[in-house]
Amino acid sequence: PSNRVAASPAIRLSAVPCRGREGSHAMSAYSSRWREAGFYFAMVAPAVVLFLSVVGYPVVFSVVLGFTEYNFRPGDVFRIEGLQQYRRMLDDPRFWIGFRNSFIVVGVSVFGQIPLGFALAYLLFRGTVRGGNFFQAMVFLPQAISLVVVGLLFRNFFGVRGAATELVRIVTADPGFTFRWFRYEHTAMIPIAIALLWIYTGFYLIVFRANLQSMDTSMLEAAQIDGANEIQMFGRIVVPALAGVILINTVLAISGSFKGFDLFFALAPNEGQGIANFNLVLPTYMYHAAFQPRHYAFGSAISNVIMALSISIIGIAKLIYNWVATEE
Repeated sequence: PSNRVAASPAIRLSAVPCRGREGSHAMSAYSSRWREAGFYFAMVAPAVVLFLSVVGYPVVFSVVLGFTEYNFRPGDVFRIEGLQQYRRMLDDPRFWIGFRNSFIVVGVSVFGQIPLGFALAYLLFRGTVRGGNFFQAMVFLPQAISLVVVGLLFRNFFGVRGAATELVRIVTADPGFTFRWFRYEHTAMIPIAIALLWIYTGFYLIVFRANLQSMDTSMLEAAQIDGANEIQMFGRIVVPALAGVILINTVLAISGSFKGFDLFFALAPNEGQGIANFNLVLPTYMYHAAFQPRHYAFGSAISNVIMALSISIIGIAKLIYNWVATEE
């Protein structure tokens, strides 16, 4: 008993330094993490401040400005006026024309440019077309031309006295034929749709072909041995494998459709408005309804609607992608 009593203090005393060493190690690790976090923050802080100054503040200010009547004129008072600008927008028939045409542009971009670029990339990847690199360069070439130049080119091409009119006259032997697509509401967007396909299909061709070249071709070879044709391999192997790339391209197409201005401004008559406003899209509507008369609060409201539409459609595309991925 005496030995046990004598040993217990030694045991207790030897345990104290161990707890002290463990505590010092924990404090050292804790301070090391704080120093590491402080270093990361110091490295990131300048970029965050710059981003908030250049991007964050203008976005927030534009959202708030859309609820005011402040147009940066002498005597204007910056105060919240509610939804007055949005009511004015919804009562304007030109807004609804631009709204409809913007969704036509989104449809051409998502369901025209991306599938066409994907199909051409797959043909080049499988070696179906001879001189694939030359063909790719020719399809991509419009990307190197200014959009204003392209707009003027297509405007003259599809004009009443343009090359398209003369070409159809020669082919049909009808000297009285004229292209009047810009004069009618149901055909006014056709030249713009053709121009969009001509310009941007090459971009998606490059993106898809680059991703196809990084694919493992063993699955395609195995499917070909099992008797699958090109359409089956494309639909059941290639498309699921590049689903993420399709989503990214869809996001790019949607965001680009809503922010495009220069092509529409140069291609359609009357500074992008077209005849009877048939060619208006939301960016050109914002220019004519807000920035020309210097109604900047109204322009901010229009830009807020454009941003909300873009984010909403991109969100829907993401939900569809997640649903398809879950089903598979």
